[in-house]
Amino acid sequence: MMSKIDADYYKSLEADLKALLRDIHGLQNSDVEEIARYLNAGEYGLTLGTLCLALSNNGIAIGRKTYQSIESLLQKMEMDIGYCAGIKVE
Repeated sequence: MMSKIDADYYKSLEADLKALLRDIHGLQNSDVEEIARYLNAGEYGLTLGTLCLALSNNGIAIGRKTYQSIESLLQKMEMDIGYCAGIKVE
């Protein structure tokens, strides 16, 4: 059984990822669909990793605040900061 702390952590991740996705524009429909599938399945690491790769591979520039949100989520989720290495910042 998941503790309240764990449940709150995952709810927070989901809310943070949804907010991040609202701030990003210019993704291809196929990327948006793939990211949404991972998010809806509760695969938050895959969601964030796929988002970072889509931004990098498509050369989509994002604002400094959005980039910092990505970095913060990577750290919170204990993921490799290298995921955001190829992302362009406006």
